[in-house]
Amino acid sequence: MQEKKRRVRRYAENQEKNDRNEQTYKLAEIILAGCCLALSYFGYTLGHTVTHMYYYLWAIIPPLVAAGYYCHRKLVFNRKLKTLRDRWGRKDDRTRFFNDIEKLFKMQRPLYEKERQFYLEDQTWDDLDMQKIFLTLDRTLTSPGEQVLYQMLRVPLFEQKRIEQRINLINDFQREREVREKIQIRLDRLGRQAGAYITTLIGEDLPPQSRYRMLFSVMGLLALLVIFLIPKIGILGILGVSCINALIYYRLKKVIEAELYAMGYLASLLGTAQKVARIEDQVMKREYGEKIAGELKFCSKMMKRAGKFVPDTTELAVKAIYEYVNIYFLIDVRNFYAVRDELKKNQKHLRNIYLLIGEIDALLSIASYRESLSQYAEPVFNHNLADQGKESATIEMIDAVHPLLQKPVPNSLKIEKAGVILTGCNMSGKSTFLRTLGVNALFAQTIGTCLAKSYRGHFVQLMTSISKGDNLVGGKSFYLAEAETLMKIVKTAAEGQFPCLCIIDEMFRGTNSLERINASAEILNYLAHNHALTIIATHDFEITEILEGVFQCCYFTEKISEKEISFDYKIKGGSSKTKNAIKIMKYLGYPQEIIDRTESRVSRVLIDE
Repeated sequence: MQEKKRRVRRYAENQEKNDRNEQTYKLAEIILAGCCLALSYFGYTLGHTVTHMYYYLWAIIPPLVAAGYYCHRKLVFNRKLKTLRDRWGRKDDRTRFFNDIEKLFKMQRPLYEKERQFYLEDQTWDDLDMQKIFLTLDRTLTSPGEQVLYQMLRVPLFEQKRIEQRINLINDFQREREVREKIQIRLDRLGRQAGAYITTLIGEDLPPQSRYRMLFSVMGLLALLVIFLIPKIGILGILGVSCINALIYYRLKKVIEAELYAMGYLASLLGTAQKVARIEDQVMKREYGEKIAGELKFCSKMMKRAGKFVPDTTELAVKAIYEYVNIYFLIDVRNFYAVRDELKKNQKHLRNIYLLIGEIDALLSIASYRESLSQYAEPVFNHNLADQGKESATIEMIDAVHPLLQKPVPNSLKIEKAGVILTGCNMSGKSTFLRTLGVNALFAQTIGTCLAKSYRGHFVQLMTSISKGDNLVGGKSFYLAEAETLMKIVKTAAEGQFPCLCIIDEMFRGTNSLERINASAEILNYLAHNHALTIIATHDFEITEILEGVFQCCYFTEKISEKEISFDYKIKGGSSKTKNAIKIMKYLGYPQEIIDRTESRVSRVLIDE
């Protein structure tokens, strides 16, 4: 906390200094502009009326223009720096396009499956509301940054050394403001590419080399030649070449459109990587700078050739002019096929550079996210189970909260042996607690930042079954969809390299109680014997009796009167046998006849049992 206060104080001091510099550059810019106008006027007037010697006053103008340009650049830089500082530690509410953000993960998912590397299933991602959580975490500045952050959250780590590397850099970004801002300035200039076409260059098969590559070069030269031959052949020569080249361009654009859009961004990416690798910082250089520099050695030719492509610009007039020139001379087409073989040869190195720059941006985002938190903890991991003779995993978190809640209630729990059976009434906080556990377990193995006072546990493969429903598109019933999800959990627990953390809300809710209770008990027993760590929320108290001594029992409770319902949302040890469905019906004002008949039926059932 003291360190954070010192950072806030230093930030205020630097902000004040930045404001003074901005005022100085703005004043200098105005004075220099005034001097240039005055020299232009007096040089012309006095030179015209008094003596030609006064025209030499104009010789002073170029240095003043250069000085004015320097001040303008500094002014723009200071404003950009001020914007970055203002955004630090704050949520970024810009619109996201998840079809673009997911591209990198989807591109690499077949590789994960081939190598049997664990990643978060779509069901688990949705169960934990990770898309909303991503919006809270994401303060990235570039396309690689937002894509790698997404991938980072989908692919947990199982090596303590790699997590420590991430944590070290996050801490470095929080402490070293100057280093952080140098990187941010460079990343901000790179920016994002609409459509994220860059992924087509680093991970997908490139279009084959064209048989007509030489023809494109000939047509480009011919386009230049006819300009000089206008006096002899007239404008018809240019029109003829324009029509042929336009036909070539638009036919090829259908095949390589994504690659053409991506080449300009690739040039900017390589330039940014080169500048980031040169930043002097011990942690940064050790973890990323040397790796980036090593990959760039293989891409030196690529940097020169990719630089010929014009990056995207927001100036419509410039874009329109360039488009005409580009089509007439076939600039992008010729450049792409000239660089295509080099792209294919160095695709692996380009992908590594993309991932390294993206990871730096993603970790900057997490450092910014940390600044917005009142409390967080770096995870502590126990040794791998392989070193402990396959003992059961454990997870202990103290005062853990959910990242999406404005006023969260902290809860603490140590989960060991087979796991926990969670009982309690409706709306008391069971589902929120399940998600809180899942999100913090995921954060521990991805961003090294848990929303808790402390977090300690083993590496786990996270699987969930919380938000269930009918799959209308796939033609699957509620029960079948849930049964398939539970089958994936069972399979992962039995075959996974690491213990499985299974988070389940109301198992087999879509079937009858007799089969639900017994099937649930046997699945939980199976998971316990396969070293899984399971936490399940249920209303079936019979399950706690069947598995007594195998699972811990915890519960949430409530206070209901005719006027209000109140919850403390605190987890408690033991098993709750209270029911609140009829109480809630009373509170909502159901007809008394329905209430009385329901209570009568329940009483008869309890007597029969």
